[in-house]
Amino acid sequence: MKLAQISIRTRLILFALLAQVMLVASAGYSLIIQRAEMIAIHRDQMQGIVDIGQTLIMHYGDLASSGELTNTSAQIDAREAIKRLRFDGDNSLMIHDTQYRLVEDPKQAQATGQDLASLKDSHGKAFVKEIVDHAKAGEKVFTTYYSLQPGHDAPTEKLATGQLYAPWGWVVSGGVHIDDIDSEMWRQTRWMGIGLIIAMFILQLIAWRVTRSITQPIDEALAAANALA
Repeated sequence: MKLAQISIRTRLILFALLAQVMLVASAGYSLIIQRAEMIAIHRDQMQGIVDIGQTLIMHYGDLASSGELTNTSAQIDAREAIKRLRFDGDNSLMIHDTQYRLVEDPKQAQATGQDLASLKDSHGKAFVKEIVDHAKAGEKVFTTYYSLQPGHDAPTEKLATGQLYAPWGWVVSGGVHIDDIDSEMWRQTRWMGIGLIIAMFILQLIAWRVTRSITQPIDEALAAANALA
């Protein structure tokens, strides 16, 4: 069927439906972009925290290199500094060696010295090995895995990254849960959904009024012409 064969009323209705589809698509795309931007902010913040941890370890490494501290004392002090560092509430950094053994984790002191290469999250990812391997390769890459956090019944998504301090063979790493992003996105989706419903209703009303203003005079003219015929 050619466009010319479609009635004006139908064309206006189709135009209104197309506008609504484009409105919904635009809103969905906006949410996707916004989520990506929020994740990027979390990544930047986490990278900054890991950089601070790396700087602390380098400081004590320099003290050991200069002879101001023995290597053992410098490592003890570095571990203590990392243990005290907190961010985003009660989150803390971790240290593993290049053999995937835990060197320092304030929340898992009982696991110190254990080989965690085979430790996997609820989705089967060996996240410690992946974080350490990226750091050993000099890659500032984020690993996504699932971890249980206080106040949640099920593991939630977490972003983590690490950096290698080669002289000691240490990888300092940290992660941040991003479930707050999804919570915020759901909140915005609900409000955006309400806004879309209102906008679509208004659009439909406008389309109906415009359609009526165009077709009614035509219908009246046709009726008058038929009456005269």
